[in-house]
Amino acid sequence: MQSFPIRLVAIGVIGMGATLAGSTSAAQQESDIAVSDPRPVAAAALRLESRFGWTVTYEDPLYLDPDEIVDVAAQVRNDGKRDPVLIPRGGQLSFGLPSVAANAAMSPGAVLQLLVDAYHDVGRGAEFRIGHTGSVFHILPSRARDKTAALQDVVAVLDRRISLPMATRSSWECLEALVAQTGDDTKVVIGTVPASLLKKVRIQSGAQSEVARTVLLRTLQATGEQLSWQLLCAPGPSGPCALNIHPVIARKPV
Repeated sequence: MQSFPIRLVAIGVIGMGATLAGSTSAAQQESDIAVSDPRPVAAAALRLESRFGWTVTYEDPLYLDPDEIVDVAAQVRNDGKRDPVLIPRGGQLSFGLPSVAANAAMSPGAVLQLLVDAYHDVGRGAEFRIGHTGSVFHILPSRARDKTAALQDVVAVLDRRISLPMATRSSWECLEALVAQTGDDTKVVIGTVPASLLKKVRIQSGAQSEVARTVLLRTLQATGEQLSWQLLCAPGPSGPCALNIHPVIARKPV
């Protein structure tokens, strides 16, 4: 399967900001999270993974509202072509944690709730919910704006149920089979992933009407590495959505 990378792009598209009120002490400033990105919630999730070593997966909504989409061709094209390059409008997002000391006592779920609450306070774009599978946390779309800008309930792409016959496969083959079944009206493709690792790990695997997210997590955990993912969708009613997988590497304390 041909890879189709859709990555976070820091283009400085502004138009969204959120801040949780509170003390501005040096301790709090050290624990602030601030991003400016087409997908600010996804970017903040990566920041939290790096800071704390948590596994925090992220899944995009579909981007249908024209006001939530921007053409950045003039900023990124240098080939003389005029074809549009569409990305989510995104913008700035910031939120503060109580203090460095309090961070250690806060559960990942509580911190992630602060993140999505800060995003929701802006009143634009999609709405997200927090889920978890054991110690792995998920940021999932719950509502998104349709082409008329009305918020509608949505089902996350990886909530789709899939079935795979029991067989010995590489983790890569499991991933190929999974994305082939996940896409319905929305096409899902393999994006940027640790392909060499996935191809060398072989597992006995299968699924019987299981949620795709559960099968994906089991496939990645079989590698013995701490891996996370982001499902990033191109603007439009059919995506495509690229499943990007990355190792979780926590920064060393200063």
